[in-house]
Amino acid sequence: MLWYPSHHLNQKRIEESKRLLETTNFSVLQIASIVGFSSQSYFSQTFKKAVGQTPLEYRKEMLEKSKR
Repeated sequence: MLWYPSHHLNQKRIEESKRLLETTNFSVLQIASIVGFSSQSYFSQTFKKAVGQTPLEYRKEMLEKSKR
């Protein structure tokens, strides 16, 4: 598979957004903006493609795991 700089950048953005979803109460819109996505919908699509869940599903799962 060919790796493009934009792919690497999106991977870094997704990793940072996962950290923010786990450790803050920022909205998905705020997180999308912080990590450099121009729209919440594109962020959510990219996140779901990379992680297999929407940002809110991911946050909910991480919150449930932290309560165990």
